[in-house]
Amino acid sequence: GRMLTVMDMMGIHHLDINWCGCENSPPHDQQLLAMGLYPASTLQPQTAFTFRVLDDYLLTNKECKTSAMSYYSRLCWATDNAFPRWVPDRYQELLRVSRQWRNLKYWKWHGFGHDLGWKVGLGDLAIFCAACLQPGVNLQDKWECHSFWLGGTPPTWKYRRSMVMDSNFTAEHLRTRWPDDDVWLGDGHGFMVAEARYKIHLAAAKESKQSPPHLCHNHHAVNQANADRHNLEATGIGAAACGHHRCFFPHLVIDFQKGEW
Repeated sequence: GRMLTVMDMMGIHHLDINWCGCENSPPHDQQLLAMGLYPASTLQPQTAFTFRVLDDYLLTNKECKTSAMSYYSRLCWATDNAFPRWVPDRYQELLRVSRQWRNLKYWKWHGFGHDLGWKVGLGDLAIFCAACLQPGVNLQDKWECHSFWLGGTPPTWKYRRSMVMDSNFTAEHLRTRWPDDDVWLGDGHGFMVAEARYKIHLAAAKESKQSPPHLCHNHHAVNQANADRHNLEATGIGAAACGHHRCFFPHLVIDFQKGEW
């Protein structure tokens, strides 16, 4: 057998694992998945997380705004209330596995979890406004044809979609010290635009000449639009949303590279 570190809601435990050694036995990581354990690595896993602790962390992080460090610290105290520092450090594993688990849940919720032949497109892992009328979803067939309205003109105002755009320049994002370690698991599959396509657009976009600086003190934000922000990866965030129901559009959220204009 092999000693395996298992992280559960009740704490961090060490279990002696005996792997299946039959002729057609699956790999060790798949054996753990069949038992409700998510391995921290695929080759010779030594750490695993129960499915329920990963679900609990994602729910706690979303609803209670609990950071990964605080959640892991709670597990350490639950394991050893007297000496929590003696608990094996699996914080980095929690960060990596929780991202993978969240992405897998998105795939499952949107119908991509059981057919590996399906290709996830741009914005396919984000939910669009359920109240807005969408052809093929909540609109009858041939609704735009005149014959559907008995020869009359279709009331386009009834099916018109309203879109609003806004930005937040206080949501700054610092550059990471290890950019190669920042791996995208769902690039462009959710609300954010695809990174490569967005960079191509920025490289091809022409920047308009800056107007003379404003003398009014109320326009300091405009005057700082082209200020040097080399330490920031994003100076703000912009998005498009449904004007009636305030739901974000999939694949239409961007990171700004300059200040407010």
